[in-house]
Amino acid sequence: MPEHHVEAIESAVARLNAADIDGYLAHFQPDCLHWISGITEPMLMPDFIESLHAMRRGLPDMRLHAVNIFKVDNYVCAQWRTQGTHSAELFGMPATHRTVSFDTAEVYELGDDGRVRTSWAFGDVGELFRQIDGTEGSPS
Repeated sequence: MPEHHVEAIESAVARLNAADIDGYLAHFQPDCLHWISGITEPMLMPDFIESLHAMRRGLPDMRLHAVNIFKVDNYVCAQWRTQGTHSAELFGMPATHRTVSFDTAEVYELGDDGRVRTSWAFGDVGELFRQIDGTEGSPS
């Protein structure tokens, strides 16, 4: 796998951190499938785009920080720490102005064009909601 695949993921996240969602999405093939742990069907691009916009609206200062990133063949694996402030409605939850920080791991399969054709996201989706409603650290 070319070295530039890791750089492509880092470039995509740099665009997302700069609030350039279109620039971020340009790193994904239009028919990219997004598998999310706990969900049985992949998220298609229209739903992925809608979810990404909702996250950016609810956490306008959202930033992803690479904890670890590496490549294996045509895959890039990354551990991300996402941080932001819940400043607007997010998935039906009114703004709490709480700072959130949660980790995820993602695996990206890149096509010959250097864009993501499939992604898998792993993490505790509930952690974001527990932090927003102030119950982080509570038993699941």
